[in-house]
Amino acid sequence: MDKMVKFIGSETMLKRHKNIRVDAKVWSMLKDLKNKDETFNELILELLNKRTRSIGNKNIKLIKFNRKKKFFTLITYNQTICFEFEYNDIKSTKNEFTLDLKIKKIFQGRKIYKPFEFFGLDNEHKYYSEEFMKVYLKAIELALETELRVKFTPKHINPLNKSLFPYDNIALWRQFYSEFNLSEESFIQDIQEPLRLIDEKTNITEKWKRSIAQSKISKILNNDYEFNQ
Repeated sequence: MDKMVKFIGSETMLKRHKNIRVDAKVWSMLKDLKNKDETFNELILELLNKRTRSIGNKNIKLIKFNRKKKFFTLITYNQTICFEFEYNDIKSTKNEFTLDLKIKKIFQGRKIYKPFEFFGLDNEHKYYSEEFMKVYLKAIELALETELRVKFTPKHINPLNKSLFPYDNIALWRQFYSEFNLSEESFIQDIQEPLRLIDEKTNITEKWKRSIAQSKISKILNNDYEFNQ
């Protein structure tokens, strides 16, 4: 007996969708894997993102990554905010990986927030928020440092503001990846593409604008916050 799974495009939820058929066993497995507050679309994307695919002339090579979690703390206005993020375990694949990093939870005061509650956005639309992107790119830096023992040095730091790495400067990220011979696929997918999408802010809908304006971070942060591990 076949079951139908519907895939919905993230930007035009009502207009773009595809259907696939899976057998009852696969359907049951998907239901068991799905979290209560998760859609099937999100579940399948998560499963797909746990693999990277590099296509050669003759062969398709699949690399399956385990996922790892890490935390870092942001301190601002005498408040401590902790971010939990998840990424691919890449220690054995320095030259061939993608991090596929996601901000998972935000801890502030007595509360735990999902990214949408805290930033007014989900991970797919992080480029609409400067604050979300700074948190995301800081997490990228920490993941690379933890897994591959590579670290930004003074020559990577903005000479006009030596206390803060300019996370939105793609030239410095390019230099960093090249110097340590890191994965080209990671640079493209984890750095270049999210930074490119920042230009999409001009197309942001009123719905997203309201969501960001009403978010928790809009009430407690400004652009001068400090990062601490």
